[in-house]
Amino acid sequence: MLYFGDISLNLSEVKSLDPMLPTEEVEILRAISCNFRTGWLYDNIIDTFCSITLDSKSLVFKCYHIQYVLMGNSVVNIWSEVQLNTVELILIPINAGGHWILITAKVKKRNLEFYDPRGVTNIHSDTNCKPILGIWGKKLKNLFKVTDDWLMSSLPQVSQNDSIGPLRLGFI
Repeated sequence: MLYFGDISLNLSEVKSLDPMLPTEEVEILRAISCNFRTGWLYDNIIDTFCSITLDSKSLVFKCYHIQYVLMGNSVVNIWSEVQLNTVELILIPINAGGHWILITAKVKKRNLEFYDPRGVTNIHSDTNCKPILGIWGKKLKNLFKVTDDWLMSSLPQVSQNDSIGPLRLGFI
């Protein structure tokens, strides 16, 4: 096990990122963990990456928080009042089934930015991202006890016809 703060990564989660993993090693990892998949980006990897990139004025919704919130629960008990008073950026990574999307909440500007590797840029008409942003806009509005709605935006992305395209990480 590898530990980073309160996150623990097991060998199979780390090894899943290796594109050159020999077949014999894949078979061993599948024998150890029936859930092992090559090329799979596990929640713990995302949580670790987000935690590593944070500074003292940033927070991240860990993947298990996302499920908790999407089931209708409150976000109030996740962080302390002190953390909320000093935060400028909140990362919200979401597993959208076959790929990951990222919402960044810029607290001072009350702005949600949507990053999707599929290249979605018209967030107001996209049937997948509009409801997700709406949910998070309401949750953050309640969390910070404000009356104004959060603005929602998406940054332009490079499009590629032969792949899902690169995810632009403009928040780093």
